Amino acid sequence: MGARLVKYMGSKQSLLGNGLGDLLVERSRSATRIVDLFSGAGAVSWYAAEHTGVPVLAIDLQQYSKVLAEAVILRTEPLDGSVLEESWLELASRRLYRSKIWRETADAYQGSLTATEVHGAREMCRRPSSIGAIWNAYGGYYYSPAQAIALDYLRSTMPEDGVLRPVCLGVLVMAASICAASPGHTAQPFRPTRTAIRHIEAAWRRDPFDVIRKVLPDVTRRAARVRGQAVVGDAVDIATSMTASDLVIVDPPYSAAQYSRFYHVLETVARGECGQVDG
Repeated sequence: MGARLVKYMGSKQSLLGNGLGDLLVERSRSATRIVDLFSGAGAVSWYAAEHTGVPVLAIDLQQYSKVLAEAVILRTEPLDGSVLEESWLELASRRLYRSKIWRETADAYQGSLTATEVHGAREMCRRPSSIGAIWNAYGGYYYSPAQAIALDYLRSTMPEDGVLRPVCLGVLVMAASICAASPGHTAQPFRPTRTAIRHIEAAWRRDPFDVIRKVLPDVTRRAARVRGQAVVGDAVDIATSMTASDLVIVDPPYSAAQYSRFYHVLETVARGECGQVDG
């Protein structure tokens, strides 16, 4: 292939501040493109886009990974996050609070959550909803009914603007990850057992709107020095097109299981529809 490779293990975010970031910047000086071959949550793609003057190509099998990368690498200017709060979040909240489903869920789970209430939430979310895919697919499991319908309204009210929409969708995927009642990003949802019920309760009390308001300023202040690109594709196939002038970052998954379970939730948020679980 002829391209220069940077191989590493462990947390990308922590490694970027512990030598990897400096190495990436140094090696980028003689590169014409930086290729994040397994971009995952996009930490390396963001860093490269912000700290080098080289275009970034982010690649992953998963749509949610493309979405996360595009939240930053498509823009060369920071954004005013308050604009999105005033438009997107206010519109989503108005439509949410007027909905019949929200009124039925808003006052639930004020005390300590019980296993009976969890099962009741699952039954509630079996009722069809035309707002989005989260309510029926994950309500009562990864999300409380209130969270699930809120996430659906947040997705359905995102702006169509080509600059703003990638930011909103990326932030929404982050919020969905933070709010999920799951012990890890590849894990199944907590079961309502005696020992785990408190973890479900803690997760279900997180407000997606509050989470987005906390995450949004960090994303909107970031921008690429040179506009990049993110694609969904097989790294093995795409690697054949790499050249000696590409700086390629390689951090492959350890097993196929890393592309299933909770990643399925993030894929549904990213795509707007629930597909078949694979991996």
